[in-house]
Amino acid sequence: MGAQVGALYSSSSFTGRHSSNESETLNLMSVYGYRRDASLAESFRWGEGLIGTCARQRSRVLVSEIPAEYPRVASALGEAAPRQILFVPILFENSLVAVMELATLGSFTELQMTLLDQLSFNVGVIMNSINASMRTQELLEEAKQIAEELQRSEERSFSVVRKS
Repeated sequence: MGAQVGALYSSSSFTGRHSSNESETLNLMSVYGYRRDASLAESFRWGEGLIGTCARQRSRVLVSEIPAEYPRVASALGEAAPRQILFVPILFENSLVAVMELATLGSFTELQMTLLDQLSFNVGVIMNSINASMRTQELLEEAKQIAEELQRSEERSFSVVRKS
């Protein structure tokens, strides 16, 4: 896709890590071609920064005038400032799942951006499937613990009845 670095921020409401008392956040989930360090924000509130703006608007945002303090694309041979940054919302059934941030040393073509828009739909479906599987696993573990507790309680009850 022409991107040298990227980051994926997942929505706290989608991942279930959001309570009704706190504001919705986008939490750093993964990075590509970028070192995770103190200069990389771990989370954004909706509407905060370009990540939060993309989340709130639910439409892609292309930035061509990159701020000087923006992290540089680095390799073993050197480093350079990115020329463009693209923010793409990841949706599933009209719910925001995540925001993908991509930076390039070149320029994103309209074809690449259209392809990313289409791929973002597939990524949303995949992330939803993973989230559903993880939630199912959590519920199975919870059910197993409850069943074990019930069995122990039942055994204690039978032991009391036998002693009586």
